[in-house]
Parts: sequence; C-alpha cells; structure tokens
Amino acid sequence: MKCDEMIVRYLLLDNGEKLSARMRLHLLFCKGCQREIASIEASFAKVKALEPPIDERDISDAVLMIVRNSLPLYTKKVSMEKWILAELIIIASIMLIHFSTAKAWLDERLGGYFHLLLNAAMGVIVTVYNAVLAMTHLDEFNRVRKRIMEYFR
Repeated sequence: MKCDEMIVRYLLLDNGEKLSARMRLHLLFCKGCQREIASIEASFAKVKALEPPIDERDISDAVLMIVRNSLPLYTKKVSMEKWILAELIIIASIMLIHFSTAKAWLDERLGGYFHLLLNAAMGVIVTVYNAVLAMTHLDEFNRVRKRIMEYFR
C-alpha cells in the first residue's frame, strides 16, 4: 500500500472505526505514515478543544421571538371584486362540468356515485372559499352590514 493511499483511507474512516489489517501492517513499518497520522490526530484534538462549549439553556423561545418581531407583517390585500370574480368562475365551472365529455366518460366508468362525490367536493370547495373570503374581508362585510342596517331604519 502506498503512503498517499494509506492517508486517504485513514481520513475516510468514521469515528471509532478500526483500521483494516493492511492499514495496520503499513503503519507498523512506515515511520512517515506514523508521523503523518500522529500529526492528523493532534490537529483533530486541537480542533476539538476549540469547539465552543454547549449552552445548556433553552434559547428557542428567545430566538423565535426575535424572528417573529423581525419579520414584516403581510399586508397585501386582494380586493373584494377579485374574490367575487374568482368565486363566479368556480361556480361557472361547477355548472359547466356537467356538459363536459370528461364527466360523461367518468360517469360511464364510475357510475352514479360519481355525481354525489363530485357535487359534495364542489360544495366543500365553495364553502371553504366563502369562509376564507369572509375571514379576510370581515371589516368590509361589517361596513356593508352597517350601511344596510341604516338604510332599513
């Protein structure tokens, strides 16, 4: 075994992994590799001594607070008109899907239960969409409600 190959194989060993018989035999007779590996081991020991001490305190809450306070708040708001236009497109697609050839093909393959599953899924989609719309535009809905209440007084 050549010295360069010996050093490379030594560096590829994991912590605690033992040397192969060939490597031990080479080290037994090669003073240059013995000095080189002793130098490597001394370097590893110095690096280990330089590692910062591990702090036992839990600083995760403090770090999370700093991160939360440093992030900008998301302030972009989508207009009510865009939300309603998107909902109208969703509802139109729900109505038009009944006329598509893909739905006819799925009806043939899946049978009558497909209608039930499709309509239930579309109902859930519209319901979730409306809930998100209401939650994101609560102030606008309150203003509209107040105007309506004043109109009927």
